[in-house]
Amino acid sequence: MVLRSVLLRLSAGLALACASACAGDSPADDQADEAGSSSEGAGETQDTGDTGELLPGDLCEDTPFAVEAPGRLGASLRGATSDPAGIASSCGLDGPSIFVRARIPSRVDLHLSVSAEGFEPRLGVLAPGCVAESEDPERLLACAQGLPITVEDLGPDRDLLVVVGARADDPGLASEAPETPELADPLDFELVLEVRTVLAEGERCGATYGRCEDGTVCQLAGDGDGDSDSDSGEEGTGELRCVRPPADSCAAPGELSLPGLGEGPLVVALSPDAVHTDAHEHACAGWRRPERVDRLLLPAGLPDDARLRVRASDARVGLALRGPSCLVEDALACAPASDPEQGAVETLLEWSSPGALATLAEAGERPLLFTELPRPEDFPSAGIILELELL
Repeated sequence: MVLRSVLLRLSAGLALACASACAGDSPADDQADEAGSSSEGAGETQDTGDTGELLPGDLCEDTPFAVEAPGRLGASLRGATSDPAGIASSCGLDGPSIFVRARIPSRVDLHLSVSAEGFEPRLGVLAPGCVAESEDPERLLACAQGLPITVEDLGPDRDLLVVVGARADDPGLASEAPETPELADPLDFELVLEVRTVLAEGERCGATYGRCEDGTVCQLAGDGDGDSDSDSGEEGTGELRCVRPPADSCAAPGELSLPGLGEGPLVVALSPDAVHTDAHEHACAGWRRPERVDRLLLPAGLPDDARLRVRASDARVGLALRGPSCLVEDALACAPASDPEQGAVETLLEWSSPGALATLAEAGERPLLFTELPRPEDFPSAGIILELELL
């Protein structure tokens, strides 16, 4: 059970957090700050009211601690107990822990950090509910040890459960409490929640607005659209909006019509100015790299032994081929990128399966080609050439 003096420190920290995050300059706000400061040093007993029971933050079901992002919360592990239910056991939280309810009112990336002087803080972020992790492992969103962590694209109107604690064998837990309430307790900590707005497709964007959702990029929406301001690029050229680039994902792929057998390759020039995101992962190709996605229109009358060859002029390109469904389990072929410093000069993907291309062509189905590109800083200024050929 949490000690009475600790509860007052925790409540005072919560009051100060609320005051700093959302209060104005009114006298009432000043009085609230003064009340929090006097309670922290008073060492009085705090209870729930009629019953006189303590408010333990180390019990998930009854925690009084709540914070709305962005915001911060000051609390302590002094007197806290371990969680017998193992709500965030895989995060290494087998020692004393405190539960905090976090409210995410808008759609954001949530950045969480915990600072402490006397112990190494550990952090678990979960969906709401006081259920053992072993019974519902999907609830665990993230863990952190000492360092900050970011959970992307949460909300709007989302509630989270945050667990802050330490390992049971952390030597800092043996530190003694301060002799007077005015001194900092080595088991005190501060939880800080920061946010970055996530913008949906079509929303106005720019450095002061946040980031565009996955699959979209911040680009000029078009000449004459909207008002010009400091975030709108050149004056008179339109607003910056989150837009979905062409040939960027299975949801909106490009289309490449392949020549028939014996007609030579289809040549596609890829420009360094083209913007792409990364919406898909593959067995052999890297991730967090720009990716182009194209549907391949196959000519009719292909023989059963037809095969597809795709050649990229830069070894840093990764290639992957999937069936028309775009599902990972429908992967057909994959060719990883290579390091040019090791002598590689191109990437080559070939795929053939008896009757497969002929069957796709006859049914009018179109396989998908994924081209993982070098990052913008590595993209050759002369561009990259793709050659697609049926053999």
